[in-house]
Amino acid sequence: MVVKNELMKTVAIKTIGCKLNQYETQLIGEQFLRRGYRWVGFGEKADVYVINTCTVTARADYSSRQAVSRARRLTEESRTGANGSPLIVVTGCYAEVAPHRLSSLRGVDLVVGNDHKDRLAQIVEESSRMGWEPTRSIPSPPRRNRTSMVSLPISGMRGYTRAFIKIQDGCNFSCSYCIIPRARGSEVSKPFELVLEEAGRLADSGYREIVLTGIHIGRYRDEKLNLTRLLEKLLSRNPLVRFRLSSIEPQEVSGELLQLLSAHRNLCPHLHLAIQSADGKVIEAMNRHYTPQFLGELLEAIVAKVPGITLGADFIVGFPGETKEQFLNTLSFVKRSPLAYLHVFSYSDRPGTAASAFENKVTPEEKSGRSRELIALGRSKRREHLLRFRGRELEVLIESRRHRQTSLLTGISENYLRVVLEGSDDLKRQIVKVNAQRLLDGELLGEVVRDGG
Repeated sequence: MVVKNELMKTVAIKTIGCKLNQYETQLIGEQFLRRGYRWVGFGEKADVYVINTCTVTARADYSSRQAVSRARRLTEESRTGANGSPLIVVTGCYAEVAPHRLSSLRGVDLVVGNDHKDRLAQIVEESSRMGWEPTRSIPSPPRRNRTSMVSLPISGMRGYTRAFIKIQDGCNFSCSYCIIPRARGSEVSKPFELVLEEAGRLADSGYREIVLTGIHIGRYRDEKLNLTRLLEKLLSRNPLVRFRLSSIEPQEVSGELLQLLSAHRNLCPHLHLAIQSADGKVIEAMNRHYTPQFLGELLEAIVAKVPGITLGADFIVGFPGETKEQFLNTLSFVKRSPLAYLHVFSYSDRPGTAASAFENKVTPEEKSGRSRELIALGRSKRREHLLRFRGRELEVLIESRRHRQTSLLTGISENYLRVVLEGSDDLKRQIVKVNAQRLLDGELLGEVVRDGG
């Protein structure tokens, strides 16, 4: 007997935050699909609403609470549905560090810790059969000396042209501003054979680019394999798929990794570095273990070894005690550097972190001003970098969606440049050679390189 779509249970999932959360949203969604649910958009009416939260900043907390409010409004419109009252489930990093705060929000039925994401659909159905209590909270189990991680594979990435693979979770470091070790626990890596199997399945499903993600991917370890050994296996087994690294710590960009980047066409020449500050005293107060001199030498070594690479970086402005002079040291460093783009964050107090108790807090007005200044510099650096590629061929993965402003095809080059071009829909999800011609509103306008041309 075929169940009609309108009688099937439905699930809607909202993701706040990083690529790791996006991967885990796919993991959650596929659990519900296997149990006969239909996965719908978050703005639609559903039987279960899941909010996969982030807590890296106060703004992320706010966005997570706003998603709960939106789900509650949708449930209030659907209380008399055929499948009973809709349920609101909150998971993710904010749910991990502030379960009582989220449990107190009107409409929330269930708060689930990060380490239960791999069985969230099961928890929802078991809780439904038991009858819902006012709000249940299911925290992660004790994480001391963890030896394994959530290792269920995914079959694809709903709504994405690129696929992600979670290879690592957790962090053993103690940066003074960061709540993530508390939210994600200690470091743990996915067994390399499972990573290889997952990559093979995604490649067989037609994905031409796979992004390796985690909290601290440079610390990947399984048996005797580190990140570079894992990459070697992935690159050799999947020659028609290109692989990209998500954010990595500066001190974990090794000579071995640079050699791989220079030698393998299917390892994308793109690195995003978690730099955070380029002033020595601020770096020390952040409890990060490098110097401005090390950073400068590293960036120069990277561009010398991998010509054409695109380098991006995270920066935090307005860290407690950061003076105007110290901020200007970071600004000057960025101006001199080969960085091509920046992700700029104003410092956000995270309760329970060491920096939250630091004195000499920078005023919100000063943080905003510094942020605007660094963002403007980042835009200038990005434009400068893009101009270097006019008249050059790039290999562009064409996305499934079209460019919003122009309705042209749009995609990402191997070195992480946004390119728009004319073309038919049959180019979508393919890697095509494109000649970059000129800038178009901060992006490259290109033309497909035809055979023989």
